[in-house]
Amino acid sequence: MPLEIAYAICIIVSGLFVRSQIWPKYRSINRTVPKVDLSWLDGGICLWIVFVSVLVSQFFISRLLQSGLYKNYFEEDLLLRYSLLALSLQIPMVFIVFGISFYKKNLQGILDKSFFMPSKEAIHFGSYAFFAYIPIILLVTLLNRYFLEQISRLGWMELPAQQDLVEIYKTADLSISFGLLTLCTTIIAPVAEELFFRGVIYRFLKNHLNIKTSMIISGFIFAGIHMHLSVFVPLFVLGFLLAKTYEKSGNLWSCILFHALFNTQTLFVLILQKWAHA
Repeated sequence: MPLEIAYAICIIVSGLFVRSQIWPKYRSINRTVPKVDLSWLDGGICLWIVFVSVLVSQFFISRLLQSGLYKNYFEEDLLLRYSLLALSLQIPMVFIVFGISFYKKNLQGILDKSFFMPSKEAIHFGSYAFFAYIPIILLVTLLNRYFLEQISRLGWMELPAQQDLVEIYKTADLSISFGLLTLCTTIIAPVAEELFFRGVIYRFLKNHLNIKTSMIISGFIFAGIHMHLSVFVPLFVLGFLLAKTYEKSGNLWSCILFHALFNTQTLFVLILQKWAHA
């Protein structure tokens, strides 16, 4: 049996066990997330500042990657290239969200005491949410892949290629660059993206729309920002479930841990595929 199939069976069985034996106790919890009291205009300005900051950061990183100095020292280290591009997206997002939260009184609740001192309950909630929801995400991923393959066979569109990062992980060797990219994927990205997408965007939308609509729109934006058709639907479902987890737990760390576990298991699957085809 291929390693990735054995792993999928193990994680699905674990997820079904958690969902039936442990998750019911947590599913009944509903802490609710406070709204971010911002007008459409102020919220739009805050989001515009974040997007512009990220674009500026990525522009300078792109220029660095094209410079002779970088090429002389690092040649074509694709892992380092993707690490720097990821950091150019994630680090500005964190700093700008922190900056805006201190400047705008209505956003100060994003960085309340619970963010700096995560509770055990939030950690447990995020862990159990991951296992409870991972069978759903895996099923959606398989159905999405099957649907895209069928459309491709009918000649309606070409099958979207896998993300470049996926191919790089499959062929990469252990190195400092590999460790840096793994750090970005499993730790920095979950913190940065949850601060922005759930901590700001979801709570801002919730101030103007109902909870379910806010979950859907924030999930749509979360999937769209990754800019890859092959994973849009699974990422939309992931974003929706992350917002749902946040709404029930009332603590951003539940989403961060859920997101980190999801990215880690995705990376683990890629490593298994590499071993299986070695």
